[in-house]
Amino acid sequence: MKTTGHVALGLAAATIVVAVLTSRSVGQQSQRQPDAVQEAQTPRAASGTRPEEAKTPHDRSNVFTAPAPSSPEFDQQPNNGQENGFVFARDPHGAPRPKLTFEDGMKAEAAEKANVTQAQRRLLETRYNLMPKLDPSARMSRGKPLAVGPTARLPRE
Repeated sequence: MKTTGHVALGLAAATIVVAVLTSRSVGQQSQRQPDAVQEAQTPRAASGTRPEEAKTPHDRSNVFTAPAPSSPEFDQQPNNGQENGFVFARDPHGAPRPKLTFEDGMKAEAAEKANVTQAQRRLLETRYNLMPKLDPSARMSRGKPLAVGPTARLPRE
């Protein structure tokens, strides 16, 4: 029994000595050698002399400007139909400002409901004939009247 206790005590002491020596050698190595990751993450000013950093006439052309809107309807939409670029994981779709709460968004949309409904109704009336045209003789099941005829407002030629 005494031998097992002496062996365990000796192993514990040896482990402590190795840990101390290792920590000292690691500490000395970090003082001697620079940290490559830290050096790579340190920001530095760009020289501006590399060929890929110089702007060409193509870079300054209007090829990279935003195109014109594809529809005049975007002028009638909130934010002219554009996303504001907030964090999509946090902010609601089409939020007018960052960190908009659900309750604030719900109140704003409820206040605009009548205007949005009226605008949608006007748009539908310009595209479709909303007056029902029913067939006098054809009926659906249970005697419901059957709607017939074109509902889209076709362009006149």
